[in-house]
Amino acid sequence: MAKRIVDLLFTAMVFVGSIYLWLAADKFPVFAKYKNVDSDFWPKIILVCIGILSILILYENIAALRASFRGEREGPSGCDRETASSSVNWTKMILMGLLCIAYYWGLHFLGFFMATILFMWLAMAVIGGAKRVMAIVFPIVFTSVLAIVFVKLLELSLPRGMGIFHELSLFFY
Repeated sequence: MAKRIVDLLFTAMVFVGSIYLWLAADKFPVFAKYKNVDSDFWPKIILVCIGILSILILYENIAALRASFRGEREGPSGCDRETASSSVNWTKMILMGLLCIAYYWGLHFLGFFMATILFMWLAMAVIGGAKRVMAIVFPIVFTSVLAIVFVKLLELSLPRGMGIFHELSLFFY
């Protein structure tokens, strides 16, 4: 049940955050050149998707919590089925939260390319379960594809970093 409550709280925070970011996107400058598809178009599309997914996850967690409060949570041995099958790993959760905050701050200093690869390597190490080759290769390939999509297809600029990381970013995009 603790896992459901943590999921519920986190999803509620994501939903509230998406609403806040929607309101922030409303304040983006308007460019007459683009008329209908302005600078806030893609962020709002993504925020709508995040909001819809958050609502679905909230509904799932609320339904599961209601079912557990109705007495459906006890198994045949009298133990809590959800606690026996899955518990919250607070260490991993806190480490991943700190890692996300470090990624946010690292984007400014390391730039998108290096910060994203480093974040994914560390996240895969914290989460575990990935094979060594996949844990090394996947972040590089995924970040490269993201950079190509953002820079070439969407024509968006990405954080370039400072110092030597800025020069390295100029080499890639």
